[in-house]
Amino acid sequence: MYVFVQGQPPPVGGEGEREGEQTEDKKQKENTAYAKKMVLRLAGLMGIGGAVSIVYIFGECGNFGKLLEFIQQLKRTFKYFKDYRQMIIEPTSPKLLPDPLKEPYYQPPYTLVLELTDVLLHPEWSLSTGWRFKKRPGIDYLFQQLAPLYEIVIFTAETGMTAYPLIDSIDPQGFVMYRLFRDATHYMEGHHVKVKSVCLSSAQRMNEVHYLNIHLSPRNHNSCKG
Repeated sequence: MYVFVQGQPPPVGGEGEREGEQTEDKKQKENTAYAKKMVLRLAGLMGIGGAVSIVYIFGECGNFGKLLEFIQQLKRTFKYFKDYRQMIIEPTSPKLLPDPLKEPYYQPPYTLVLELTDVLLHPEWSLSTGWRFKKRPGIDYLFQQLAPLYEIVIFTAETGMTAYPLIDSIDPQGFVMYRLFRDATHYMEGHHVKVKSVCLSSAQRMNEVHYLNIHLSPRNHNSCKG
């Protein structure tokens, strides 16, 4: 008769193996900390080098007279970025439309400013087709009837690259006299805002049609729904 006694298995490894694992973990943590320090140092050097390069490149032009050369470069760089920011915020020109036509040319008595998106065209997006624009019915007839009485202007916050071919498609006969795009708007609080005062000197001659957008000059705005 045999009796089998089941005992506990002997411990795997010994004291030396545990010490080796602890040493390896310590080295790994040290390597990680060293790598983080090197990345931070490299990022700092790149940031300093980039700042010096920006000051050197954009601080070449201009004249600030009697100041030290380095201070002049800093001021020129600041002026460059300030002008660039102003270029984004403000319209490209203080007057977006030309003066009224004179004889013998015909100048319509009124100016009609139309928004493109959701007034003349309705944009739709789907996964299969992407962006598509639906033309409002009766636009051709509308332009034909309004052209003798109104100087038709399309003023949209879309970019010219997007809006120009769309306007060509809805106005093949050229009833629209002027086209104003995003670069003609004011950038305010994250929105491209169309300011009427920069279009014409006589704002009374202007009537504007928007899609639920009457926060500026409501007397000359007509809002419409879908």
